[in-house]
Amino acid sequence: MFLTDMMLIKLGRWLRIMGIDSVSPAPTEVDDDIIIYRAMKEKRVLLTMDREMAQNAASSGVKTILIPSTMIDVEDQLVHVMKASGITADSIQKRVLCTECGSVVREVESDEVEGLVPPGILATTDQFWKCKSCSHVYWAGSHWRNIQKTVAKVKACVSE
Repeated sequence: MFLTDMMLIKLGRWLRIMGIDSVSPAPTEVDDDIIIYRAMKEKRVLLTMDREMAQNAASSGVKTILIPSTMIDVEDQLVHVMKASGITADSIQKRVLCTECGSVVREVESDEVEGLVPPGILATTDQFWKCKSCSHVYWAGSHWRNIQKTVAKVKACVSE
């Protein structure tokens, strides 16, 4: 659905946390024309703060959402993108996508992540998720409450 430019990689990660299909450019895809071409080829909406890039993308037929350059808070960016694209709080998927690659994560047993997480985490946590594609491992650590608060706040703002 979305492709962020290099300036909005954090926004892309947060979209994936909310279960929204989003990809970010690879380190080799820093050129605006390459990013625009990828958005066109994959039929993705380009998210950018770069006004010139947005104009070039639009002239190439790529749907673009321009994030105001003054909007630096990721919560505000999420609300802006969701409202601009018509994503409602109710339509947000209940699943979380891998923040690294955007693939589906699945719940796994602790023995599947042994050696992939710090020993202290393995001893104190019993619920893990692993990306089916890149094998990145997730668990509900101390940051999980903050993530849940951010998601709830964004959903509430979108519902207004």
